[in-house]
Amino acid sequence: MRKVTQEQAEHFVEEMPKDHQMFKQMNSIIEIAQNAGTVQVPVRAAQLICNLLYTDTLKRLQIEAFVILLQKLCEMSSTTNKEVVTWLMAQDDEVSCLCVPLISANDVPRKRMFNVPVTVMLVKRNLLSLSHLDVSVARHIIARKPLSVEFLSDLIREMVSTDHPIAYRCDFASSVAAVGQILSDEPSHKAAQALVHELQIAIPFEHIAEDRYQMRYIFSEWVRLYLHVQTNEKSLAAFVLQLHQLNVMGDTTSVTAFLRTCIEVGIAEYEAVEAEVRIRDTRADQGYVSVDALAKLIVTIVKYHQEEEGSLTKPGLLRSILSLIIVLFNHYYETSGDGFPQKLFFRLFSTLLYEFKQAQADLEPYSQGILFAFRYVQPLSTE
Repeated sequence: MRKVTQEQAEHFVEEMPKDHQMFKQMNSIIEIAQNAGTVQVPVRAAQLICNLLYTDTLKRLQIEAFVILLQKLCEMSSTTNKEVVTWLMAQDDEVSCLCVPLISANDVPRKRMFNVPVTVMLVKRNLLSLSHLDVSVARHIIARKPLSVEFLSDLIREMVSTDHPIAYRCDFASSVAAVGQILSDEPSHKAAQALVHELQIAIPFEHIAEDRYQMRYIFSEWVRLYLHVQTNEKSLAAFVLQLHQLNVMGDTTSVTAFLRTCIEVGIAEYEAVEAEVRIRDTRADQGYVSVDALAKLIVTIVKYHQEEEGSLTKPGLLRSILSLIIVLFNHYYETSGDGFPQKLFFRLFSTLLYEFKQAQADLEPYSQGILFAFRYVQPLSTE
């Protein structure tokens, strides 16, 4: 299979003729593994593929073909899938989790261990999770492994900074935080400086009302950061700082457009999950992920707001944000009729109260003002 794809001019499997010898050989391997009568055959085949991916110089077409074959072998046998995941996630100090432990670290050049094309393809085919990848890369950066920062830079370019991204910057939160630690200890580290500079390039928000796609992307990054197992307070604060750098929080028009986009995303997610709940066994609370994340974002924005001369106070900022949410609440109430997502807005306000309670220690001097902000937006009595 490696031989028949070596001289091919095509770069992608989908470009190959359907009757090409590569597909015939792939089907033959699958058929042999299926009919072997023992799980050891697909396991051994997967082992050989992993070894080949990390020890040989392969073209992009070959990498994709072998990863597809590896995926099919994993789908065929849960034992094979478990073994492959174990190989890829191995937390050995000497051998990268991106290199199977069946190979001695002495036999694999570090440039091959940090193999960007193979890693990207494994992520695309769901054989390597982004969360495990982030934790592993962060571990190698913290350990000051050679080429680890460069590896992260290349991954972000290939998976995030592309026309068709398969990941968000926040999927590498732990790794980027590790790079920040390197710069704290070694400010002249060139690779770390270059990566941070690249990440700090701002997206222009000159026509804010036309940037719904970018706003959705930014909010999706926040939701993924909110859900990330390694997220810490420093990462949340850094994200809010970036919102200001991107002018998302620049003026009332920008903030209104951003909040409206966030709520639209939350409503769409809520309605999709509600539809799923009616036809199959789906957890209803999955529909509240985005609004829970939005509540956390609002509290984090208020928490790290800088009260400079001429600017709003923290309670004043919260009051402005809540007022905008009430305006949006009223808009959806007037236009949605019986379909108004009242549970969603109840969840948003209740989660806001919960998040402020969690941040009470940091916001204690502003607690009375924050309570007045909530009182300001409560429904008026008609009696």
